[in-house]
Amino acid sequence: MRRNSDMELGMEMVGLEVPRRKRRRRSCSNGKKVRMEEEEETNDEAEMAALFPLLVAAISKQRDGRKEGLVLLIKKCLKRLRLWIASSDDHRSLPVAILSVIPPILSSRVPSIACLGADVIGLACLQSFEMNRQISSEGDILKTLLLGLSRENRRVRMRFCNVILDVCCSFSGQKRLLELSALETLMLVSCFLQVGGSLPETVMLHAIENGSRSYKIAATEDELPFLVLGAAFTLIKSCNIERLASIMTKQSRPFFNLLLKLWSKLRQQMLLHKICSCKGDDVCPSDICVSDVAESIFRLSTYSQHSASLPNQDTERIIFGRHGSTFKNFIMEHWEHSPFLFGEAFQPFVRDDVIGSALGCINSKDVIQHFFSSIFPHMVSCPPISSDEFDIVHFINKEREELGRPLTYEQDIRVLKTERNLNREDHLFQGEKSRSCEDSPHVFSIEDIRKCEEAFNSGHTIAIRGMEFRFKSIAAVVEGLANLFGQPSMGVNLYLTPPDSQGLARHYDDHCVFVCQLLGSKEWMIFPPNKCLLPRLYECSYGSDVKEVGSIRTGGMSIPLKEGDILYVPRGFLHEACTTTHSPSLHLTFAVEVEAPFQWEGFMHVALRHWFLNARELFPLDASIRALDMEAMRHLHIGVMLLGDTSPLFRKACLVNSSSSYLNANNWLYENQRAHFQQLLHEMSIHSMFTEACHRLTQAIHTKEDPFQRISWLQDLDKNEESSNECRIHNMYGRAVKDMYQSCFRDQEKVEAAFLLVKSRFCEQVSFDDVTSRYRLLLERYRKVRTQYANGMLSLHHLA
Repeated sequence: MRRNSDMELGMEMVGLEVPRRKRRRRSCSNGKKVRMEEEEETNDEAEMAALFPLLVAAISKQRDGRKEGLVLLIKKCLKRLRLWIASSDDHRSLPVAILSVIPPILSSRVPSIACLGADVIGLACLQSFEMNRQISSEGDILKTLLLGLSRENRRVRMRFCNVILDVCCSFSGQKRLLELSALETLMLVSCFLQVGGSLPETVMLHAIENGSRSYKIAATEDELPFLVLGAAFTLIKSCNIERLASIMTKQSRPFFNLLLKLWSKLRQQMLLHKICSCKGDDVCPSDICVSDVAESIFRLSTYSQHSASLPNQDTERIIFGRHGSTFKNFIMEHWEHSPFLFGEAFQPFVRDDVIGSALGCINSKDVIQHFFSSIFPHMVSCPPISSDEFDIVHFINKEREELGRPLTYEQDIRVLKTERNLNREDHLFQGEKSRSCEDSPHVFSIEDIRKCEEAFNSGHTIAIRGMEFRFKSIAAVVEGLANLFGQPSMGVNLYLTPPDSQGLARHYDDHCVFVCQLLGSKEWMIFPPNKCLLPRLYECSYGSDVKEVGSIRTGGMSIPLKEGDILYVPRGFLHEACTTTHSPSLHLTFAVEVEAPFQWEGFMHVALRHWFLNARELFPLDASIRALDMEAMRHLHIGVMLLGDTSPLFRKACLVNSSSSYLNANNWLYENQRAHFQQLLHEMSIHSMFTEACHRLTQAIHTKEDPFQRISWLQDLDKNEESSNECRIHNMYGRAVKDMYQSCFRDQEKVEAAFLLVKSRFCEQVSFDDVTSRYRLLLERYRKVRTQYANGMLSLHHLA
């Protein structure tokens, strides 16, 4: 009988019995061909079963020394196993016995055996989901791979790192690696590889061939550091919230600093558009995109605290002076009512706390040049986060390609000047956008920054959004102010205007602003609003109100603003500003953006819902009557929205979440907010609103709109409390509008009677203190994701 030269010779070498084969008959018959294939499959399985004792015996005898014959036998067995895996289908699993000998193979002191064993495992991970799951569940295999990353042989480390990347192809593999602290190991290995190395200094960019705006990275060093970083990035992206929060410890700080150095180099090359061809032998391209580096930095930063908020007393002192009576007078006399100038008495505090720590160059004679040469080029884009986003991981997954990009026109920066006689803005890069694809906004390069400097010298204003995401010290002031006014966040814009020029045309804002004059002076013209209703956020426009004022400067107040002054402008007030001296002007605007839930209308929706959930035991147990009560609640919510459209009281900002030291029981701010709440209840009690609510439903039917879309944020309160299915928000407000419409007009008298009864009980029984405790939960949900976003953006700027 002819002997299989590889397997049988090896078995004889280690003293194993050679199984005898039956001779096959060849036939063209279909039935015999099927039997022959089944027989071959059976023989394959038998051969795999024979591999286990063969490998065990060979490995145990080979441990005593480098025996070339045994090394050759192990290699042949592994190659046979590799061929078997390559020919496997999607549902075939690895023999359990074979898996048990993989760790000693990977631990072999013979590099070629360890590498071949890694190749086998890597192929199995990519061959089928079942094999990947099997290997992921074998902790000893993964532990051996992780330990092997510190071996001296470079080839072994590269093979092992590739296998880890192969394991990461499945969710189960990522999860198991994280359980084994693989990410922490990869971080340490990345830092170890940089001891004596210079990856950040030698990194280069190369373009992706598919025409994408993204770039990949390359270097003049070996590719091992890239493999380790790639594996680390993959695991970072798969981390959940709790895991990310626990990773940023002292041990991971060196890795984070390495990423920041790498990111600084990449950002500079993106700005200068230095792209290599990667065709030389001394260049090692990688599969890591620039966005991978930015995303990993962003994710690792979201759960760390970059800057502590200013204490309440310091925040009040910076803006309102040393005495609390100033803050009280401001709230009672000017807040959302009239402009107010904080004069020279507060200049030292503004200069020390805001100017000095934020930009650090205000006293320099070359501040403008410093801005264009040192500050401007280091800024990156801040993709907008929606007001109803409550999951930072969802935001990252959606915007991962945009993280770390250079400044984008209109989103991050505007370069404009106003022709005063025409009240018309001229934008420098408006033509650039019209010539490009509508979906491809104008992204800034170093040449555009030079154009901005030239435009500034010719009269254009440089306006940059999101300064709270670019400087830690500004972020601290913003957080303090947001806490003071009980809002989840604030926005900060920078305006750099040349002498004798005007930037923005006359307009009004949908948010209140504190204008902090940092350098030079400006003349402000402020006009009273034509409407009594405060504009809602995102509803601001340059519409008819602006055209009515036109170019006439009468009817407004002129306020000169000099260095150190702070000017408060309420939302809805038309205003414009221009420089009148020979020196340029630099100012920041701190915008108090009152989002829908944090107007008093939002507070009343929370109060109505909270009262109904806690008072439902007061309603009859009869199912039909309870259904009427639920219908009445839905109509009452629509009634509150209708009051918000017509009553100025419902549009005002709610300050019950203020962190001011004056928001205590029996104090003026507490009593002020409580009194306002009673006014709103009185408004509800004297207006029936049922007929108007039914009319609103009729409109929704015709326009196919959701009348509850405006309060969709209310459902997020369900995530903070246990509620029965009957009273959860989607059951309270999630019914089809058509069903509500039919129910209303089928039993209109009954629904109206229930409406009046529920409204009466609500106005009599609701507790202000109970609602405020529930209202703070909503603020925390909003504030959490915005703080995480700010932390991530501050790390990507890495300026202060």
